[in-house]
Amino acid sequence: MNSTTKRPTMHTWILNRRVRMGYLFLKNPNKHTVRLVSLLLLVTIGLHASETIPYPDAIKSAAVSVNSISHISRNGLVVGNGELNAIIYSVGNDLRLRIGKNDCWDLRVNTKNDPPMPVIDPATGTVTGFHGPAGSWESPYPIALPCAELILGGSGQAPVSNATLDIGKAVATIKSGGNSEDVRVLAQNNVILIRSNRPASFAGILDFLKSNGLSGSISKAEEGTKDAYHYIRQSIPGDEDMSGMDIYVVHGRKEDLQAIAVVTSRDSQHPLDDAIALVASTLGDPKAITKHETIWEEYWSKSGIQLGDRELQNWWYRMLYFNRVFARSNGNVIGLAACFDHLAGWHNSLKFNYNIQQTYLAAAAVNHPELLEPLIDMLNRNLPRGKWFAATSFKGAEGAFFHSDSYPFEPDPAKCVSNYKHQQTYMPWGYTLGMAGHTTVVIWDYYKFAPTKAHLERIYPLIKEFGTFYWSILKQCPLVDGKRKIGPSFFPELGEFNQYNVCYDISFITASLRIAREAALLKKDTAFVARIDEVINQLPTYGTEPDPEQGGQTVIQKWSEGTLKEKGGVDRHGTLLQGIFPAGLINWFSPHDEKELAKRTIHLVERTTSHANSNVTINIARARLGLGDEAIANAKLCFSGTTGKYSKEQPNGLFYWNAHGYYMTEQVAIARLVTELLLQSVGDVIRIFPAWPTSTDAQFTNLPAQGGFEVSASLVGGKITEVRIHSAVGGSVKLESPWKQEFTVVEVGSKVKVPVTTEANGTVFATSAGKSYLLLPASDQ
Repeated sequence: MNSTTKRPTMHTWILNRRVRMGYLFLKNPNKHTVRLVSLLLLVTIGLHASETIPYPDAIKSAAVSVNSISHISRNGLVVGNGELNAIIYSVGNDLRLRIGKNDCWDLRVNTKNDPPMPVIDPATGTVTGFHGPAGSWESPYPIALPCAELILGGSGQAPVSNATLDIGKAVATIKSGGNSEDVRVLAQNNVILIRSNRPASFAGILDFLKSNGLSGSISKAEEGTKDAYHYIRQSIPGDEDMSGMDIYVVHGRKEDLQAIAVVTSRDSQHPLDDAIALVASTLGDPKAITKHETIWEEYWSKSGIQLGDRELQNWWYRMLYFNRVFARSNGNVIGLAACFDHLAGWHNSLKFNYNIQQTYLAAAAVNHPELLEPLIDMLNRNLPRGKWFAATSFKGAEGAFFHSDSYPFEPDPAKCVSNYKHQQTYMPWGYTLGMAGHTTVVIWDYYKFAPTKAHLERIYPLIKEFGTFYWSILKQCPLVDGKRKIGPSFFPELGEFNQYNVCYDISFITASLRIAREAALLKKDTAFVARIDEVINQLPTYGTEPDPEQGGQTVIQKWSEGTLKEKGGVDRHGTLLQGIFPAGLINWFSPHDEKELAKRTIHLVERTTSHANSNVTINIARARLGLGDEAIANAKLCFSGTTGKYSKEQPNGLFYWNAHGYYMTEQVAIARLVTELLLQSVGDVIRIFPAWPTSTDAQFTNLPAQGGFEVSASLVGGKITEVRIHSAVGGSVKLESPWKQEFTVVEVGSKVKVPVTTEANGTVFATSAGKSYLLLPASDQ
């Protein structure tokens, strides 16, 4: 659904609908009238008072409360608006804000001493220029950097006694002694608004860099005043291909109200003046907080859940909050770690595999496709580099392919003068063939959950270029018994480069070409459809091998000639399962033998994974196959703040990511995991509560399904008591009956009964754009 579409709020709609339905059934009484009307009235009475947010009490219950904020990563409170963010923590009695902004990067790449770029020939399987991380990779940059540190002096202040994060209103409140102070990053502009009487000062990031072993990489920050406003300027150098940047952080105050604006030279040609203007206008705006809260209220109104399992409910809301902290429409893409409590490893790059997948995985499925736009915009902006890299690195290749380590602002290779056009390269990770398809799968959600013409136009150039790359590669790969031998490649992160028919590549090349074909049909791009049809049936299927610990029954093979014992068989990413999710090749409606193969592979991965990167993938795979109880139990084993073993939730609502540390970005995929337990629409077939335990009550409002349908449903006492589907763009709904029996569909506004037909895998009925439909089981007719 288009995020700007206006419609009645869920609670107003339900209230009106229940009054209408009560009238309808009283006009047409039957033996179920009293029971149904009573149920509708009971649920109506239990509605929250809010007119916009489906379950405001659930959001309130997800608030974070800590007694100390002295540990920046475990206890620090995170606020942000999708572009500007900050972690609030304490040093002694001082309050500190480490401020970050998504466009603040040192993007130098010193390729002067780099070895030649690797080149792969898919026709012969030869690789020239093979090398690991070297040269420019050993430099401290490229790296994302914080902007500055704001210090709110603690002289004469008591230590922090309590700090809370209200995620509904996106405000942190800090109490010390009898004082109460609050901090917001305003949703409407890049300003931090603080209510505090403490004196404020700035610290540059040089000490921070020194503590991370990067002393000498940038110069000391410059401080000054202009028009009574205090500012700090941090200059980041550039190189022969990439301009540097200036970051201005400006502070002003009006009594106990303090405003800090951040404007960079990427934002403006006059960053200092614009930052001062932002501070002045904010301090002069009595409605600044109201505007901020209105934007967040609109954000929370798009969808909601209320679960009998409070821990899973809190995870969902907290991850949606953190997702909005570092992603927004018209914002910049984030790297591996946000808010910069530490510098992420791997140059904080945009890892085009599992990491970037998980960072943007939840957005569309929770009715916020706009949160995918920073990633999509970056890919489109950097597409010239993706096309150049494909042609340079793969003999005979067309289309686009990005190295696994990319950055938000890449210079056009055609304008670069440095060695290798400002491109870092290393093997094996940077050349896993399936990565372009992995990215395709992630951005396709942007259209499938909200199928507007504008969304398709925004992503089609990328999908076509990625599909063209695979067409050009597959045409060169040798044919063996009518199937292509795909490679050489790499299984993330196991074995060596030079593997063939890697299950990761099979999953994502297949998914990419299927998506490209569907998109091309929508665009009426018949020539591209014909290209895909040349190769799509030549893709190999998964290899299998016996697992002795499962009685010799087969599991999915990592790659042809790969073995279970390869380097201990540790599947860090859950790569063996990514054909189930997110590639979606195996699902609930797959043949029985395929589903059983997938389940056995889940058991193998659970036994062998390090639980470093696989914890979300493995449990969504379980949910896709109906193993809901198992998925929930394992998710809590991984993530629970009380019983978790691997990536425990921390006091500040963030998770310690096993083997990675205190990450922020990719953990938001946990919200997708919770969503998949409640609603799935794989292959355009809607399944309601497909993996949620019937013993636990649950309800959700306006969760999107593929095709542009918003679904609302309740599960009470083990029974699904109401289902409503809102159609954003029209078209036919296909769903598995929530009651495993026939049901009736009533168009809400007209009260007209809608014809339904039964097809394989579900029941189908037509919808009109903007209309809502009530589903009733046959037993209630």
